[in-house]
Amino acid sequence: MTDQMRPATRTTRRRGQELVDAIHRAVIAETAESGVSGLTMEGVARRAGTAKTSLYRRWASPEDILVEAVLRHYPQESPTPEGGDLREDLVRALELFRALMGEATLGRALMAVFAEGLHRPELLERMTTEVYEPRGGRFTRTVLKHYAARGEIDPGRVTDVTTDIGEAMMIKYCADNVGEVPSTEYLERIVDEVVLPAVGWAPER
Repeated sequence: MTDQMRPATRTTRRRGQELVDAIHRAVIAETAESGVSGLTMEGVARRAGTAKTSLYRRWASPEDILVEAVLRHYPQESPTPEGGDLREDLVRALELFRALMGEATLGRALMAVFAEGLHRPELLERMTTEVYEPRGGRFTRTVLKHYAARGEIDPGRVTDVTTDIGEAMMIKYCADNVGEVPSTEYLERIVDEVVLPAVGWAPER
């Protein structure tokens, strides 16, 4: 994605989804580079290699483009449909989050959104309602709710606290170990030592 998001050098004739895809890549790259406050229609159009009027035909602001672009690129967790693999599904969910954190352009763009949201809570609210919730919310929350619905864990244990644990511990790890992401072994420890006990389920040994 990084190479594809480099600034375009000239305007090219594209239409339909091809043009929309180029604009989406451009707004994510602009956000990663300049932050949300630095977004402009001019900057997005220049990077996408299109006219600014093309943007205004569909979107009212660069933030509107950003929200749509993040929704398009944000991954979605898909637990094992038949269940029976809670531990492995939780580990895979954290691996999905790790991949997102390590993604050079989208990851930086999401961090920029979070930073902007610290003093603009309405932006985080919009991202929550228009991006994260449609994509299932937190990755481990998707898994836990799936297994609760199947009766494999107590639904009463799937709370705003237990669904935060996995991702929160990963963020703390990255804060304590700048430039690193947790290993798969560490993700397994998060699941085995914290998440599963919190929902009243322990892996068989």
